[in-house]
Amino acid sequence: MMRELRLKIRMLVEKMVMVDDVPDDVIDDIVDELGYYVKSGYSEQLAERLVLSYREQIMSRLSSNIRQHMPGRGSVEKILPFLLREALEDIGLTGYTLTTLRGEPVDLAINVGAFYVPVISIGYKASRRDLYRVSRLRSMGITPIVMSLGDDVDGAVKVKVDYMNEPRYYRVVIAAESLKRSMGSASLVSGRLIKPSKGMEVAYTLWSWLRKMGYLVVPGRRISDLEVYGFGRYLIRIQGKPTMWDPYYRRFNTVVIISGDNGIRIKDSIVIMGFNYLERLISESNFTMGNLRRLISREGNYVE
Repeated sequence: MMRELRLKIRMLVEKMVMVDDVPDDVIDDIVDELGYYVKSGYSEQLAERLVLSYREQIMSRLSSNIRQHMPGRGSVEKILPFLLREALEDIGLTGYTLTTLRGEPVDLAINVGAFYVPVISIGYKASRRDLYRVSRLRSMGITPIVMSLGDDVDGAVKVKVDYMNEPRYYRVVIAAESLKRSMGSASLVSGRLIKPSKGMEVAYTLWSWLRKMGYLVVPGRRISDLEVYGFGRYLIRIQGKPTMWDPYYRRFNTVVIISGDNGIRIKDSIVIMGFNYLERLISESNFTMGNLRRLISREGNYVE
């Protein structure tokens, strides 16, 4: 009876807070109080009312962790290619992130039928490197779309950051008319010239997936280091050769390293997961922070 009760309470709390890594002590408090009423008859309505009575306390705990880790200007600039791709997908456009075009790095490649439109993203202030990248493509006869958070690049599509008090917590908004004009004058390049990065595609998939699940996701040391915040603190890294220890890890409850093709290994609070294994978990909607916490809580180390 109590096991079923805990499960029902957990489902109600997760639905309310929109993340699935709710700590056991939060559930324990509600179950303990509800236990007094079970003898006189449990009901879904009673459980829902009790969970709602804890709402302010629970949300305060979640919000405190989120507020501490909201991204600043530097983090927004680092993750800008992902933010732009997400905003473009919201209006029906698809493509690749951080790919190459004739050996030159581009931040986005927007799919237009059999062709792609290259995009260079610029932060709050254009650097010499940013301007060189644009100039380099133009010297090759390719006109990219330039999207910028600042106002110092002539002809750039203006984008702005919008912060929110609910998931996804932050996003970029693209000036639609400006984008339409730039799409009309930008170069179309053959898909054969675009070379997607598997690592960046996996990183973007994870970033987008976890944001949709209600977590705050910000870039770490690199854009492929994703820091994930709900009630807990998680780090997801994509590495060719897993680094089993790094002082950086001390900040997190759980570290997930995506490396290799298959299987999963768990040692203490570090999870090493193959690309194919990760793909299967995501396709089955099973890649969640809550599931990772439950895996790590098993006795001893785990290999599959």
